Amino acid sequence: MSSKVNHHELIEEFLDNQRRLHKEAMLALAKRAVACSGWQWLPGMKAVHPQHGGWFRLEEPRTRLIGDWAEALPDFTDEATASVLLRVVRKVHGDFVWIEPKGNGWRVLRPTADASDTGERFKVISCTFSPGSTEVEALVKALKTTP
Repeated sequence: MSSKVNHHELIEEFLDNQRRLHKEAMLALAKRAVACSGWQWLPGMKAVHPQHGGWFRLEEPRTRLIGDWAEALPDFTDEATASVLLRVVRKVHGDFVWIEPKGNGWRVLRPTADASDTGERFKVISCTFSPGSTEVEALVKALKTTP
């Protein structure tokens, strides 16, 4: 007796699993980000409550959220929140920080005061090299690095 394989269901199951893994990875990065001393909530970021799943967007800068939202985490699966993360890193490392792809990963850089002996005019703040690493991962890593 042969069983018929439903390729559509297999693909959907695979994609659901990938989405779940991505969401878990972004949740772990969110926890690391808010634990950093340079963390700030900036306008446009989406804050998600970890227990009941409610959310709201920040309208003004905040160092920390208070009350029922004190444990909220940034939703890095939200494009607006992920893009605002670069502004948070710039508040820690300076306005001229940028991010670029490098090999299988990403690197976050800033200019140096003067060229080093090697002629480099920038300093790498953080980098990721693993396949599948994200811009968010590199930016959170940079946020954890003291200038």
